[in-house]
Amino acid sequence: MKKVLCLCLVFAMLTLLCGCGPTEKDKLLGSWTGVVDLTYLFNETMSAEAGEEVGPYLHIQEFPVTITLTFNEDDTFSMIVDEEALAVTVDNAKADLSESLKQYLMDTVSAALGVEMPIEELLEYAGISMDAIMDGIFTQELIDGMVSGVNSAGKFVAEEGKLYLSAGLSYEVDKSIYESYTLEGKVLTLLEFISGEEVDSFTKALYPMVFNKVS
Repeated sequence: MKKVLCLCLVFAMLTLLCGCGPTEKDKLLGSWTGVVDLTYLFNETMSAEAGEEVGPYLHIQEFPVTITLTFNEDDTFSMIVDEEALAVTVDNAKADLSESLKQYLMDTVSAALGVEMPIEELLEYAGISMDAIMDGIFTQELIDGMVSGVNSAGKFVAEEGKLYLSAGLSYEVDKSIYESYTLEGKVLTLLEFISGEEVDSFTKALYPMVFNKVS
């Protein structure tokens, strides 16, 4: 009887331990860092705003934005942009865009005058530098807007492979809006955004987003 009782106790403990395994929330707790690719969004927006003549020239190779996503025990989350990495991204984008604009200016002058003029002479003649043009495009206001547009905090719920994020700490999560995700070890992948409505091409281009656990 003692052996039977011991076995019963062992099975009861095993059942209890299995029932207390980590939940989806438990697995998400901590900080995750990933790179969100905004290249498509940036290029398409520039092309559309610049018009048919200039738009086809404007192109950057890449526009990655590093983000840290943190899930807290109290069911809140925060999303923060790495501003140092963003500064590097902006500098690289300026270099790409400078080359694009130089080509546009040379082609325009060549078509209008029938002669080719070195870009340095052209800019000197116009009394402007390419750096000044880039600073006029990538204004501090634009960069600050990008940071404030991403930096956020709110509440979260994770269940059945769906991640629900509220629009702010004073809001509750909306179960009709979520991101499907997979979690394999220390790799969190946000697969797609679901809202019950047609998702625009800009949003679709952001996924999948891959984050690696850092703490």
